[in-house]
Amino acid sequence: MTTIATDGNSIAADGRMVHRDLIISDDEWKLCDLPDGSIVGAAGDVDDIKAALRVLRENLYADGAAPEGDRFTLLRLYPSGAIQHYAGSLNGDFIDPPAAAGSGAEIALGAMLAGKSPTRAVKIAATRDIYSGGTVRTLKVRR
Repeated sequence: MTTIATDGNSIAADGRMVHRDLIISDDEWKLCDLPDGSIVGAAGDVDDIKAALRVLRENLYADGAAPEGDRFTLLRLYPSGAIQHYAGSLNGDFIDPPAAAGSGAEIALGAMLAGKSPTRAVKIAATRDIYSGGTVRTLKVRR
């Protein structure tokens, strides 16, 4: 899966892509800028993530478009610092920072609660979560 972490100012994600128990890549981009200035971190099934991001990117809510699968988790960081969590649907809940998602979420959240940055929190999670690892990328939200 992956680890995504945000403190309301920046969002970080690891770069590991796994298929079953096989590491495919350690250098994937899991962060995406949207036209409204928000940044999305994605974990889960690649096809479901692509479908969800297309709906968000192209603002297709009015057309009733939604991903057909439900195997994804997204954290969306808005320029205001608000965080929205989507789990298997695009009916996301707003949550308070810090926030984390993916297979290493609990480890990353614990690290941030102990004062670590999102980047450091994802790196810490990757030391204990086999499904997280590789290059950690971080984007800062533009206010």
